[in-house]
Amino acid sequence: MTTSINLIAGGDVMLGEHPAMVGRGTASRLVGDPDFDPFAHLKHGLQGADLAVANLECALSDWPRFCSPSQRECRGPEAAVRRLVDSGFHGFTVANNHIQQHGEDAVRHTVDLLTDAGLAVIGLAGDDPGTCRPVDVPVKGRTVRLLGYSLRPRQGFTGTPLYAEGTREGMLADIRQSRGAGVSVVVSIHWGDEFVHAPSREQVELGQAMIDAGCDLVLGHHPHVLQGWQTHGAGAVLYSLGNLIFDMPWQSSLRRSALASCRLDEEGCSEVIWQPLLLDADHCPRPATGEDERWIREFLTEARRHLEAGEGSWAATAEAEYLERLRRAAAEERWTRNRYFLKNLHRYRPDVSGQLIGKFLLRRLGLLHD
Repeated sequence: MTTSINLIAGGDVMLGEHPAMVGRGTASRLVGDPDFDPFAHLKHGLQGADLAVANLECALSDWPRFCSPSQRECRGPEAAVRRLVDSGFHGFTVANNHIQQHGEDAVRHTVDLLTDAGLAVIGLAGDDPGTCRPVDVPVKGRTVRLLGYSLRPRQGFTGTPLYAEGTREGMLADIRQSRGAGVSVVVSIHWGDEFVHAPSREQVELGQAMIDAGCDLVLGHHPHVLQGWQTHGAGAVLYSLGNLIFDMPWQSSLRRSALASCRLDEEGCSEVIWQPLLLDADHCPRPATGEDERWIREFLTEARRHLEAGEGSWAATAEAEYLERLRRAAAEERWTRNRYFLKNLHRYRPDVSGQLIGKFLLRRLGLLHD
């Protein structure tokens, strides 16, 4: 009898703070309230998981005693590791564009914290360029091999990343070397463009190539919104899982998310069941209900239909169409973020509001880009 493994995947976990939420986001809440648990309403959804993974989008490194707002961006308190341990997740990928934003020491400290807590750390750089250090997890007499990569530009540093900065050749080589009897290969990948609900032509082609190379399941993140999914051969590609815990309250699309329960067997990924989520006022996930649940389920169903049909209007095979969709999505996010900031200006510390206003003016002058 074939043994199946239930792998549950979530999207981006930010235990630091978005640059527009410094002093008001998740990290400040964690520091100020020892009882605050961002995962409190998620644990039921993780029951029954043989393995659960997500993307940790920040370093866990305590703020310096005297620090500027920029030193607090995307930086979670070290004590938050206990919330990760208690969350129900078994491992986190660190291959993303924010993990090294505060230097190599912060990355190493984060890895040590996670490892010492018994959590799998996915996505560290391998020996060869473009490859990663694989993580093997024994489950039900089989092995799940976890590979993790970031395809996004380096952010906040210029040195060599400690995480796996994937290349097509390196990733496909890792996958081919990982294939074997009793092994399920799962790739976690930080890719794509922010805020747009459709994957690019390059994402679709690369995701399918990874399945063809022997990957059973591709788990995408970075866009901060759901991007749909498809089956391909015996595997599945989940292009973006959206935000799982993230302080981006200014758009409903940034608050709609989902857990994916994926059945892995010897043939590949035979089933994906979605659990719709909505981030609440504390930027934490709760089971989605009403219109939010309907929207998420209908979106994921429709996205799969279009992607598996290979329809360019959805999979963005036309470059000009995709770029226009991306432009509109980025402009809407920027507008709603600025409006949110102005409406809540009185709630920010003066040094934070001053920095944010300064960045806004620099963008208007073309001297700074998001």
